[in-house]
Parts: sequence; C-alpha cells; structure tokens
Amino acid sequence: MDIVQGFSRNIKLRSKLIISSLINIGMLLLVAVLGLNSLFMAQTGVNGMMKDDYPTIALGNQLINEINTTIQRQALLLQPNQCGGRSAIMNELRGNRANYGDLSSTPCTVNR
Repeated sequence: MDIVQGFSRNIKLRSKLIISSLINIGMLLLVAVLGLNSLFMAQTGVNGMMKDDYPTIALGNQLINEINTTIQRQALLLQPNQCGGRSAIMNELRGNRANYGDLSSTPCTVNR
C-alpha cells in the first residue's frame, strides 16, 4: 500500500487523470467484448434451434392441419344436407387419391 501512495504522490495530476481514463476505457472494452461474446453465443443457440427444432415443429403443425382438414371433410360428407360440399369433396378425392372405392354409391339426399 505504501508503494501505491508513494507512486501517487510523485505523479502529476495530469498523469493521474490519463491513467484513470485509460483504466476506464480498458474496463469499457472488456464489458463490450464480453457482451459481444454473449450475443454470438445467443446467435449460435438460435441458429441451432432453427436448424434442429423448427423443422420438427413445422412438420408437426402441418400434420395437425392435415388431420383437421380430414376431419372437417369427413364431417361434411356425413351431413345429408350438404350436397354441394359433398360433391366437391368427392371430386377432390377422386382427383387426388386412387383406390378409395366407389364414392358415388352414397346418394345425396336432403331431409326436409
């Protein structure tokens, strides 16, 4: 401690201000480097999540949408008063998928 006090007594005020400013700038640079390092680590984590997790989530959401669409189509096919919707669904099934059997065997009747 005597060395620091002896050193600070023999230095001019201008030199003390320059040294303290340089120390502050050094600490500021240290904080900036640590912050940038944390940002790069966060970017790596987000990129990994987008590459690894997002495709699985997107495929799961697509599967859920397909299941919901299929259930809605089946519900429309079961309703007797939806002749227009039923014929559109049957035409789509005939065009997109093979070997569904005879879809035209169920007549469209309206119960009034």
